[in-house]
Amino acid sequence: MKDNEYKLGQIVWADYTSEHADSLKEFYKEVAGWKEHPIKMQDENGEYHDYAMLREENEVAGGICYKRGVNSAIPS
Repeated sequence: MKDNEYKLGQIVWADYTSEHADSLKEFYKEVAGWKEHPIKMQDENGEYHDYAMLREENEVAGGICYKRGVNSAIPS
C-alpha cells in the first residue's frame, strides 16, 4: 500500500455481523450516506440478504451480515 493511497480517518473496509443487519444497514445509509447492495444468502431457515455497503456506485465500503448461516459463529 502506498503512503498516500488512503486518507487519514477514511473507512477502508469493515464487516459487521449482527442479528439486526437490516436496521444496521439503514443506520449507515442515514449516517454515512452509503447505499446497500443486497447479496442473496440461504441457510436451513430459508433465504435472506446480507449487504455490501457502497460509498459510491461501485466503491465498496464494507459489509453488513446477518449472524446466521455461514456467519453464525462470527462474533458481533
